[in-house]
Amino acid sequence: MPKLKNSKTVLKRIKNITSSGKILRRHMSAQHRMHGKNKKIKQRSARKEQLTPGFYKRTKKLIPMAVK
Repeated sequence: MPKLKNSKTVLKRIKNITSSGKILRRHMSAQHRMHGKNKKIKQRSARKEQLTPGFYKRTKKLIPMAVK
C-alpha cells in the first residue's frame, strides 16, 4: 500500500480545517486590485466560506492526512 500524501496545492487553497472537520476557504477576488471594488464586495471577500458537499468530498480525498 502506498504512503498517504496530502496534495500541496489543495492545502494552499484552503484556509483552515475546524475541529469538527469543516473545511473553510477564502472568497475569490480578495487579493488583487482592491481599489476598484466597492465596500460590500471587499467585506464579503474577506470572510471565510465553508466548502459545498461536493467539493468537500473531492477535497477530502486529496488531503487524507489533514481531514479526520
